[in-house]
Amino acid sequence: METNSLEYDRSYILKFYLNARHFLTDGSYVGETHPHTWEFTLTIKVSGLRFVRFNVFEEGIDACLAPYRNKVLNEEPPFDVVSPTLENLVEEFAKNFYAVIEKAGGSLVRVEGSESPARTYAVDIRPRQANSGPTDADVDRIVGDVVDEMLAADEERAK
Repeated sequence: METNSLEYDRSYILKFYLNARHFLTDGSYVGETHPHTWEFTLTIKVSGLRFVRFNVFEEGIDACLAPYRNKVLNEEPPFDVVSPTLENLVEEFAKNFYAVIEKAGGSLVRVEGSESPARTYAVDIRPRQANSGPTDADVDRIVGDVVDEMLAADEERAK
């Protein structure tokens, strides 16, 4: 195979760090507030042969993370409502990261978040196609409605 017949998918892999604290809750349990240095690794696809100034990506992502630096995440939106678990951090930040990267001319395809060298959570990102079916929230709502109807029917039969 000739090397001039090769095609490349080009990506940047950039890492960002967030120093902050959080605590976890589970029902009435409230854990200790403790610090982390979370690491976020973004895979950004770029098209064609054009040069991309990746500092634009970096500045945009830094701006997304800045409001959370050195804070207790549980006191900052959306984590004052959504528990600041590793999974929720990655999924919530991925939404903002996606908008920043797209505006700068890239395509965010993966976000990884780590709270320790041994613990990483990752999401692969695909824009939702129009009329592509129900969202996860739709499925949760539908399943909940069906379960509620089944429980109500069982209660009626038990009377």
